Amino acid sequence: IDHTTVVVIKSCSSTSFLLKEVIKKESVRERKTATTTMSTTTMMSGVADVLLKQQQEPERSLQYASNTYAGVDFTTPDLIINKEAPSPLVSILIGLFLICCTLWAFQHRFRKNLKILREGYDLGLNVWESTFTRTFLAAVMDGDDATYTVFSNFTIQFLFLGGFQLSYAMTYKILMMIYALISLGDILRVYLAYRQYDSLRDLVVTYKIRNRVDKTLSDDGKTLDHYSRAIVDYSPDNIYQNLSRNAGMVTTVFLAQVFLIVIVITDAFQKMKITCFDTVDSGCPVVGTMGSWFLFVLGTLLQNVYLMGPSGGFGSSQQNPSFWLVALLAVKKSEGAKFSWIPERGLASLGGGKERRQFCQCSQNDTRLWARLFVDTIINGFGYRVLFHSLPILLAARPNVNLVIFVAVGVLYITKLDDSHGDHDIRIEEDSDSTATYGDDGEIMNTMDIRNSVPIRERQENLSIGLIMNNVYREREKHE
Repeated sequence: IDHTTVVVIKSCSSTSFLLKEVIKKESVRERKTATTTMSTTTMMSGVADVLLKQQQEPERSLQYASNTYAGVDFTTPDLIINKEAPSPLVSILIGLFLICCTLWAFQHRFRKNLKILREGYDLGLNVWESTFTRTFLAAVMDGDDATYTVFSNFTIQFLFLGGFQLSYAMTYKILMMIYALISLGDILRVYLAYRQYDSLRDLVVTYKIRNRVDKTLSDDGKTLDHYSRAIVDYSPDNIYQNLSRNAGMVTTVFLAQVFLIVIVITDAFQKMKITCFDTVDSGCPVVGTMGSWFLFVLGTLLQNVYLMGPSGGFGSSQQNPSFWLVALLAVKKSEGAKFSWIPERGLASLGGGKERRQFCQCSQNDTRLWARLFVDTIINGFGYRVLFHSLPILLAARPNVNLVIFVAVGVLYITKLDDSHGDHDIRIEEDSDSTATYGDDGEIMNTMDIRNSVPIRERQENLSIGLIMNNVYREREKHE
């Protein structure tokens, strides 16, 4: 709508006010004519208000950044940051080129993992079956390979960049749907591995055989029956995996993170037009100028630094699927498992000079464990991925450099709100139905119960191999 026309129509509201005063003083006939004129001018004023509101609000349908850019008046149009951004085709072509680089890095990574897995077995066991899918998922989702991670992230972001230039709202919806599905990938990995193992003890034995850690495990497997249950120590990555923290604390952190994530997503979805760097005009399209376009690329670089650096665990998954595999296998047997820890802070740590372990008994159907898995998937699966993959577009929508820094730090803060690094270790003990009795020297007196008494120990960090490898103990039994 033409701006001059709107101004003329808006002036009708003033005319309407004056006519009200005329009506009070004129005759009936003149009053009737004035009333009709006043109604017309009032209606035209209302139409003008609606048109102006529609003009100021961003369209939710297909919106081309280049079309919006053409209507912006810059204070300094020759400034490089105010130049029009490259065509969406340029971004998409860069993304397509990076797809080739990503596929090359992926196949190299995938074949290397398969080769190691094949050559690692010299036990004469058919452990190759059903590992292909899990190895494929590990190669896709794990970020431990810097080359693959950089190529894959830049590929996705440049394709999204082209999409944002063509249709902002639609592209952001697609981004959220994609990462909602990807967040289920770690759960799928845990499920496929969970089906392979009968207990946590089988997983620990598999690791020790694979790495020849415990010399008491002979190659022919005759001593495997010596161990009936497992004890695993782990240091929780976040509060959802830390069973020493009560439900009230977990719920508070979860609600706070959900609230902040929703605010960020809502803000990102509404930022189709922003205030330009050097003018008060609020009609600048996101990624429509060179300044916004380069901020998007900068955001992609920061995203990679976060994901591959110490803040992101050097590429490890924030969901920590190996922990959930260990925890669920520990309670898979009917006896369940015990999670225990030594309090380090507060009155609970006062034990009269002795170590007083606190514990939480969990069974297979314990809702506490499954509820923590659910909220961990929501926050560190979906929320974490959406936040970091929204970081480029969040930076591109900032009108000044200071806000760019605030947004980058704010995203990192939200993702670290549930961190539990440096907290005390927690021990997972598989329960057994042992009736063994012990002598004064600590040795088992009734040797008939030795299978139900001797635990095999390991750290949880070493058991991620279970996400890929089959159950060696079960495979051995099949071939005996």
